[in-house]
Amino acid sequence: GWERPIYFSTTAGLPGGDNFQGIKTYLQQEALAYRLIPVKAGAVMNQEVTFNKLTKEFDYGNLIDESISYTDDYNRMVSGTQRVYLALANSYIQSGKKEKAKELMDFYKTKISNVNFPWSRESATYLDVIYSAYGKEIGDKEFERISDLQFDVISYYIKSGDNSDHKKNHLITSYYTLSRFFMVLQNHERNELAKKLRQKLDHLDNHYPEIGQMLYAR
Repeated sequence: GWERPIYFSTTAGLPGGDNFQGIKTYLQQEALAYRLIPVKAGAVMNQEVTFNKLTKEFDYGNLIDESISYTDDYNRMVSGTQRVYLALANSYIQSGKKEKAKELMDFYKTKISNVNFPWSRESATYLDVIYSAYGKEIGDKEFERISDLQFDVISYYIKSGDNSDHKKNHLITSYYTLSRFFMVLQNHERNELAKKLRQKLDHLDNHYPEIGQMLYAR
């Protein structure tokens, strides 16, 4: 191998993006970095290296402490780490290693608080991982929990009278996330839950059509 391998931060974008034209098939993800390797890898995940970095090398500080309030800057930084967890869990699931995916996500719960750092834009991917790794019973419980959070956000901003861009962004994100939940439920044959969610979304569409309109206007 090369004595000094070349790395790119995952914050530079996805391997298939414009930033990596010509080299995307030579990139291998290792936690929060892409490693340039001299053979075609197809932008795969190095499972062993990434797992070891996440579970043995990373320092999570007090991210599990729910008595501490964190700013949006922390949320943005943690979201990058959350995406790595989900990418690795999906990699395990796709290669038939569901127990390893569960071990990873169980470890996550001991290091990062779901209260301080909800999955936000990654919620649908997270829900898909939970259904795939843990099964329908635990998946259903997580769906109920995180969908309630999204509806609470929508209810809060509807009642607030706030017309700022901040409000619009939160409404759009929550509505879009719930729409993606519907597809996850269908993919995992949770048809009754999907039907109930569809009814709630239809209620929003009928009484607050501006939310969907803001989403589709983007």
